[in-house]
Amino acid sequence: SKLNGKQEELVVSETWFNYLNLPKHSLLNCALLPVIGNLKSRVGLHKKLIKMVTDNKMCKFRNNAQLNTILEKHEHNYEEYLSNETVLKLLSQKLKVGALFRLKVYKVLNGISLKFDVVSENGKNIYFSKYMVIEDYNEKYITELVYGWIINYKRSLPLTGRIIQIRDKNLLIDVPAGLVDGSQQEFKVIRPISLRYEDVLGNRKVQWNTETVAYGVINKIEKFHSIGSIFKYVDRKSEVREGDWISIEDLDYNIKTDNLLYKKHNIKNDRNIGSAHVTTEVTSVKAGGSSEAIYGFGVGLDFYLPFGLIFTGESVRNISGGDSSISNNNFMFSLGYSFTPRLYDFLSLIDVFVGKKIVNYNIGGLGGTGIGDLKYSGFFLSTRVEVPIYEKFSLLGEFSLSPSDSVTNTNTLFGNVASSKSYGFTVTGKYKFENGHSLNTDFSHTTYNSTYDGVDGVTVNLGSNLVKLTYAIDF
Repeated sequence: SKLNGKQEELVVSETWFNYLNLPKHSLLNCALLPVIGNLKSRVGLHKKLIKMVTDNKMCKFRNNAQLNTILEKHEHNYEEYLSNETVLKLLSQKLKVGALFRLKVYKVLNGISLKFDVVSENGKNIYFSKYMVIEDYNEKYITELVYGWIINYKRSLPLTGRIIQIRDKNLLIDVPAGLVDGSQQEFKVIRPISLRYEDVLGNRKVQWNTETVAYGVINKIEKFHSIGSIFKYVDRKSEVREGDWISIEDLDYNIKTDNLLYKKHNIKNDRNIGSAHVTTEVTSVKAGGSSEAIYGFGVGLDFYLPFGLIFTGESVRNISGGDSSISNNNFMFSLGYSFTPRLYDFLSLIDVFVGKKIVNYNIGGLGGTGIGDLKYSGFFLSTRVEVPIYEKFSLLGEFSLSPSDSVTNTNTLFGNVASSKSYGFTVTGKYKFENGHSLNTDFSHTTYNSTYDGVDGVTVNLGSNLVKLTYAIDF
């Protein structure tokens, strides 16, 4: 194409990165080089530019009085000195910056020429460049122009910060308070592959080619840094490295769905203090071809202890279906441990428990000849898994076994129970609301196998089906 009758000069180039020449310092760590040019007032312009950058917190600005003193000795030859690749590289290393802002201001025949470059830490690559000729020298106008160019430079970058340190699953990130909306903000971990740029009449258009390595979430925000954690890798071969870039953004829906899966893998850390819940339930007890319904309501508490330990307790009051006294209540408490399997993405948690239960069935003449009233008590073992299904909905499955129950049997014609065992399963549908509230629906089936000590050694199998509705609040 043509501009003002002159043919545009288009230069296209690409720089490739690898572990040897990957930028060592953040491209958001910057320094402002002395203004280059043939105007005596450029020192005052330099001070205004520094104030503009620092007041607007446009980057992590670095300055060094000792270096400034050294640079002043070359004031008569800034054009050559601040275009030297070795000098620029040394300045970047001393200041620990990934971007050097360089402004050239010259008086020319048709006005004032401005050339703004963002120079990389190697002193060679130019990440961003703008050229413009204005009618007259005006420090305020030039400052506003540079302000806009720095904003455009930052918008061209695919990063918000950089990984400083890796601590197992946690990351130390150089993203301070003010650049993050709040905790639980999601981000991508990216790695630069190449930098492609086009030069047209002194202006540089930059395009970064990056690869996504992992996805994470900000857990804690401090004044000068943030702490984040990884919840998903792009693939099993991916690994996060110190120096990788962070791009804070709202992730795609499909990634967020996987996020739900993986966040629960860290449940030992994500759980708060505990959970309180209230329940209402109905139990259908069946034996000898006849059945009886028992209704009740209950309350329970779960406490999430250090090291992945879990304490659970629940009390249920039977309000119909026989004796409604305090002795007809059901009790359960257990101590468990939560596994969080990273290798099995379709399971968000596996809990194992050992506990004690007391279950009362006041069932009168159930079973033809009359089983009577039963009270089962004993230790049990159980395991529970959770499978996320869709967004805030998940399914839980639990299997429990009581190898030896103690049974108190009254008002029965069969005698005393010599031995008893029980086993059962529970399927739970869980929907999680905002602010830690959830609604659960349970279906449980338990089989009790009891042998009596009479002459005939009668064996009675008692089956119970329970449907329970639970409302829980995390705290």
